[in-house]
Amino acid sequence: MFYVPFRQGSYGHFQDWGMSFVIRIEGDARTAVTAVRQTVAGLAPTIPLHEVRTIGLVISSWVGKLMSTMLYETSPIDPITYLSVSAVLALAAVAACAVPALRATRIEPQAALRVE
Repeated sequence: MFYVPFRQGSYGHFQDWGMSFVIRIEGDARTAVTAVRQTVAGLAPTIPLHEVRTIGLVISSWVGKLMSTMLYETSPIDPITYLSVSAVLALAAVAACAVPALRATRIEPQAALRVE
């Protein structure tokens, strides 16, 4: 995903994107959707609210149960697996940033300014 300002989104090939936002709720989703519709209608009655979808927890739990038949000695909500995958991704991100940063620190600032 990336951010495109709303005014920029109405030009060129961005014109069909529209505006979207994500809301995290606790409790009944239907009640929250009704409250969001009323709030948007109160703030900007000319803006339609469509394609309202729920935050995905039900689907992810269903997919987790479906995937549990393919997992060997691991539950679909295993915290060790989540933590280890998060750690590997964090290390990959640090390595991806560190290598170019270390290379950039070896360049003389005057030489970099002369190139530009």
